[in-house]
Amino acid sequence: KVEFLLGTLGYAIFESLSKIPKERDIYSLSSKSYEASGRLLENGEFVVYQGSKARKTETQSFTGWAQRARQRFIHDGLLIEDENSYIFSQDQVFKSPSAAAATIAARAINGWTAWRDKDGKTLDERVRQALAVSVGENIKVED
Repeated sequence: KVEFLLGTLGYAIFESLSKIPKERDIYSLSSKSYEASGRLLENGEFVVYQGSKARKTETQSFTGWAQRARQRFIHDGLLIEDENSYIFSQDQVFKSPSAAAATIAARAINGWTAWRDKDGKTLDERVRQALAVSVGENIKVED
């Protein structure tokens, strides 16, 4: 739990190989112009699976680091142009669920509330809120 918490805060002090995901650990992000799946890694990074589809047209407000990263993925062949979308040619690890979601949706987006599991629960509901409750239960306040 500490490793995940530190990873989500941007402290990549623990690096470990991810375990094979259970079905409940797989999240999806979809709309009429994209459909992707992936999972959260133990260090807080997010992997998008090969074959996921990203929106082809970028929104006007899509600028900065996310746009530059997306353009690099296209240039390097990680995102392959299809008729109506870009397709991930291999699994890709992102620093956060939001970075993954922004690359796919071609717009600013909160990945913690956008990625959903098969039951419709968000990453925030399944992971961050559950972690907060778990950490809170383990903290003892002495008088």
